[in-house]
Amino acid sequence: MKKIKYLSILLIIPLLSGCYNYRELNELAITTALSIDYSDNNFNIIVEVINPTKQQDAVSANNSPFVNYYSSAPTLQDALRNVVIDSPRQLYAAQLELIILSEEAATNHMSEILEYFSREPESRTEVKFVIARDDDSTKAVTIQTLLTNFSSSNIKQSLELQQKVLGLTPVYTLNELLNMYLDPTLEISLPSIIVYGNAEEGDKKENITTSTPKALTKIGTTAIFKGKDFLGYLTEEESKVHSIIIGSTKESIINLTKSGKDFLISKNVKAVVIACGTATSQALDAVKELYDIPIIGIIEPTAKYISKNRHIHKVGVVATAGTIRSNVWEKSILNYNNNLEILSNPCPLLAPMAEEGWIDNEIAKLTVHEYMKNLHDVDALVLGCTHYPLFAELFKNELRTDAEVINTGTVIANQLQNLLGENLLSGSKTGKTEIYLTDTECNFISVAQKVLTEGKLDIKKAETIL
Repeated sequence: MKKIKYLSILLIIPLLSGCYNYRELNELAITTALSIDYSDNNFNIIVEVINPTKQQDAVSANNSPFVNYYSSAPTLQDALRNVVIDSPRQLYAAQLELIILSEEAATNHMSEILEYFSREPESRTEVKFVIARDDDSTKAVTIQTLLTNFSSSNIKQSLELQQKVLGLTPVYTLNELLNMYLDPTLEISLPSIIVYGNAEEGDKKENITTSTPKALTKIGTTAIFKGKDFLGYLTEEESKVHSIIIGSTKESIINLTKSGKDFLISKNVKAVVIACGTATSQALDAVKELYDIPIIGIIEPTAKYISKNRHIHKVGVVATAGTIRSNVWEKSILNYNNNLEILSNPCPLLAPMAEEGWIDNEIAKLTVHEYMKNLHDVDALVLGCTHYPLFAELFKNELRTDAEVINTGTVIANQLQNLLGENLLSGSKTGKTEIYLTDTECNFISVAQKVLTEGKLDIKKAETIL
């Protein structure tokens, strides 16, 4: 009998705890998307709420599966609260998956928006952020779509698909955007969205009953910020390059790396060096399994080199944001010597500056100085991106005189020679350099002339890589 009493108590406790603070679903307006604009000293919002009618009933009755509410107020909190004037239910943000910001809201009111959602206990930290390219694009959450029930789901799926397949623009969550906003070394970049057609007509059910909708949404290119100021939008090609530099699109980086390797192997090369920190961290393991010839990245050989130098105790690493975010440098170095102290810092501006030839001007000096603020006392500094040796002297000026600046290119050259051996190399120790570019209109030639000692460079276009 005692056992039965104890069992009854144990069963009742979970039931009681499950009912604690419970709110009936029919009292809540489940919010899936939110659009935020700012004008005339007011936050102007559009909220996408799931239609409280059962989904199958809403469809069979030819009703929209979602309802939009509009509200305005001097603060974002009041604008959201004022929705209850029109809605009989209280907004519930635990299912919120998308927030669209107007350019004005993103430029001048980002801090208020991030503060509100970071403090709101019901908000999802996985919610995605998008920038509306124009006024009509802020109405993207109102557009009826054929393939998904909700505008938010349609946009979210499009965001994830373009990132996976095209690598057009990075996608960030609330936590990731908040970290970028608070970290002065990181630059904010967000995907954009465009509404094509008539947004008001797209709000109607008829928009999904025709093969040519009156309005539809499309993911645009990357919106770029400098500090907390909105600068504008990249072109499609610039957006793809930006995504690769920051390492936000691993699958695209792997595919591009595979294409590059296929092209080089078609030239009967004996070995391939992935001379890119981002591609090494994201794609090396994937491509090594596909080919029989040696494929070398820049990270592992450098980690081995550091482990053999007993005078190195504290290591600084500078690289692109994507490479730093992957922690691959820290993992590789500590794998060979776990007693080392590793300090890392992303330097997202340096790669594009190098490609523009800005390697020794005042802007370059100030940029390197800013990135090196926390790395002055390291024993060795790893230049973890193959663009960075162009700034080697500037980095040296920021370090103690006895600190070593490690050029991964030099380490890789030594590794390659040891790997191939003299038998596989040309007996005359001479050869020729052929350079293939996917874009021959870039500034590469002028920069390369400063680095390479050869006379005229043999540069050709690699048509088959992209």
